Amino acid sequence: MFGQKKFQPYRYIKATARVVRVHRQTSDTFLSAVGYAVTSLALLGMLFLASPLIVTESILLLQKLNRQLTSLAFMPSSDELHFPVNKPMPTQDPATLPFSISIPKLELEAKVIANVDASDQSIYSQALKEGVAHGLGSAFPGQGKLVYIFGHSTDYVWNVSTYNALFYQIKDLEAGDSIKLSLGTKTYTYIVVAKHIVAPTDISLIEQNQDNDLLVLQTCYPPGTDWQRLLIVAEPVK
Repeated sequence: MFGQKKFQPYRYIKATARVVRVHRQTSDTFLSAVGYAVTSLALLGMLFLASPLIVTESILLLQKLNRQLTSLAFMPSSDELHFPVNKPMPTQDPATLPFSISIPKLELEAKVIANVDASDQSIYSQALKEGVAHGLGSAFPGQGKLVYIFGHSTDYVWNVSTYNALFYQIKDLEAGDSIKLSLGTKTYTYIVVAKHIVAPTDISLIEQNQDNDLLVLQTCYPPGTDWQRLLIVAEPVK
């Protein structure tokens, strides 16, 4: 009909779109507000739950600082400090320890009498009735110097079996044979390296090796005489 407005669908669509946008904006605003509220409540809840821990940690930190300050307040000055002196542990006199010798090849075991004066017959004769003698002034095993031990072969040939002739058989020792010295709770092993026969007055081998880590066994030779001296030289097993 003339003069009647024609229906325009695009205007309806545009109006509908505006309504949808308004509703969407309103919905987004509402959801954002709800999200902020939920987040705030969650943070408040976490803070509420964590607050006892925070308080506890704060108290512990304050207590630690207080202890440190207290220790500093009572710390002595350099003039008042006293440090203990490290005194060396007392060492036991080796002469008081049990001392013995064993020679596996000869099946020999004997007590060693410590610090016997080899120049005084009355002293060493008494010692040799009990065992063999460690020379006065020579080292003890483990001290890194010459250990000198002497003993009877025998006084007379017919007394070999009855006299305390503990060193009668050392003439049979050869290079490579072992000798063991026990001092206290420790055992020291030596290996024979040499054998010498010298005059009774010849002590050069002993004098020249006083600072060397060696073992020297001495006895009269030939057995049943005192014509010469038999010396067995041994080195420690490292």
